[in-house]
Amino acid sequence: MTAVLCPPRPAYADARYSRDFDITSEELAWLVERMTPLQEVAAATCTTHIKRLCGSEK
Repeated sequence: MTAVLCPPRPAYADARYSRDFDITSEELAWLVERMTPLQEVAAATCTTHIKRLCGSEK
């Protein structure tokens, strides 16, 4: 499986890096709640892949 990484959309990048970008505590909490499981899956996937590359796991 090959992953294709796309650059951020200009509107997102412009908004994200603008000095006018605001996010509320509630919005941030909502994002963190959704990102934490994704980070855990990514970490587990990467760890498994690294172990396979090193020959620790077959």
